[in-house]
Amino acid sequence: MDTISQQDSDAQCVYRPLKEDIHLFIFTESSPQVVDQMMMNLRAIYAARAADGPPLRFLLDFSVSGPLPVNYTEAQLRSLFFAHPQRPPARTAIITHEWYMYTLMDLFLRLLKLEREVVRFFIPEQREEALLWLCNGKTL
Repeated sequence: MDTISQQDSDAQCVYRPLKEDIHLFIFTESSPQVVDQMMMNLRAIYAARAADGPPLRFLLDFSVSGPLPVNYTEAQLRSLFFAHPQRPPARTAIITHEWYMYTLMDLFLRLLKLEREVVRFFIPEQREEALLWLCNGKTL
């Protein structure tokens, strides 16, 4: 199980590539600066992947931070997706124990009109299940 290391403890958004081409983001705080840190990594990930490539796999851990600022995050993601209209499909596992995030994220995803992305929620105790779900999804 991957945890925040001592060197990462000062970061508000820890990014770490994992095996099986999974991109892990661990959020320790919720602020526009955290969103900016995430977006810097997402831009590099999307720029490096061809639209017809295999699905991107993201594991987003909000168990410490709670949700990110919704309006700011939505605007930044919309900008990213506009810059990459021919992007590969993506599978995203979200780790949270904030049950209201399900409804919030459903609304958020509808606002972004995502058609090539699949999102599933897990509680922190289901982290291994989330990783298996990401690895077993060869197609969307």
